[in-house]
Amino acid sequence: MNPFGMGQWSNSSSGLPNSERPPHTDPPTRGALPPTYLQNSSILKFEFSFPFLNTVVTGPGQKKYFDVQTASNRTIISRGNETVAIIHWSEHPKVEAMGAIALQPTGQFIALSKDSKYRTMIVQGKRYYWVPAGREIVDSNMTETIVLEMSSEVFQAGLFEHCIISTLLLWAGRKID
Repeated sequence: MNPFGMGQWSNSSSGLPNSERPPHTDPPTRGALPPTYLQNSSILKFEFSFPFLNTVVTGPGQKKYFDVQTASNRTIISRGNETVAIIHWSEHPKVEAMGAIALQPTGQFIALSKDSKYRTMIVQGKRYYWVPAGREIVDSNMTETIVLEMSSEVFQAGLFEHCIISTLLLWAGRKID
């Protein structure tokens, strides 16, 4: 059997005409390429409920993605029994993510621009920006839910955990610089 002959392209060595081949909706290598059912600009929404530093982060279909627990001076972000990241709260708070972010000051992880209009985050040598949308000021003590919207491209680029951590830092109501 020719493994290249089972795709949706014409190949006389497969023995089956294109119309008789089974439809394939998954990418050729599961997980290596984006699924064909996701549009290029799909938006994924993740919710954090109040209190934000002791919450469950849920995503599409109300699936649980992370537990966030804060005790004394540490916020632990976990998935199942695995610790994903830790925020160390102090006069000079720090953040680390296992295998992704070395222990560093939170103000370095999401650095405030010189004009204080946006924050930057550098991941794998690429610079990303956190820019406020609009002029609305929201009191985080009055908000019951935060919704983080991410494009599927951001998710697939491996920025998911970075965005979760950044959201918690920005909405914690604590000093991060």
